[in-house]
Amino acid sequence: MDKVTMGARFKQARLNKHLTQEALGEMCDCGTTYISDIERGKANPTIKTLKRLADAMNMQLKIEFISKK
Repeated sequence: MDKVTMGARFKQARLNKHLTQEALGEMCDCGTTYISDIERGKANPTIKTLKRLADAMNMQLKIEFISKK
């Protein structure tokens, strides 16, 4: 999955939780600009950061290795 696709999925998860970028940023101590950068595929968040974001949204982070077609 590329960064843009991951960002779009992250944004959809945030919207499904009815959270603004600002609210999520405050919950996980990340800046609003950083949240926006992740959603637009402009940032390369660490797994630790993704876990903090998932926890803030009361979600589970799942990372998989799947065979390419």
